[in-house]
Amino acid sequence: MTREHSLSDTDDGVVIFTDSAEQEIRDLDATQSRDALTAILNCLRNPVPESVIEKTYETCQELQQLRQGKLRIYCKLVTAIPGYNVLWIFAVKKHQYRNLGKFDAQACGKTAELNDITQRSKVESYLSRNQALTVPELEDLKDQL
Repeated sequence: MTREHSLSDTDDGVVIFTDSAEQEIRDLDATQSRDALTAILNCLRNPVPESVIEKTYETCQELQQLRQGKLRIYCKLVTAIPGYNVLWIFAVKKHQYRNLGKFDAQACGKTAELNDITQRSKVESYLSRNQALTVPELEDLKDQL
């Protein structure tokens, strides 16, 4: 089943970090951590979040990336679900990372369940299970740095 993404402004942007990506952001200095969170926030706030995401390499099936200076944020944006734009973050690296296959496999696995959800209540359960952060929560986190 193919679903078109609605460009309505009613879709809430949320982010989900893998444990390792969350730790990688914590391991950066404060400026780089803020830069990474700024890139994520810019994506989630954008009326067309796909416009700031780029596909990494032809060899990757699902993995995408955000760039912020020398930082590479390896992610997957899911927009074709009811009411939400979900940005999964798999890794945050200070330079281009070569072993992208493992993150691509994670992107495929983590988003497969999400792509099949057709009810908003089930999306919200998924987001709760995966400890998704809203834009205001992400802004608060950034302000604490």
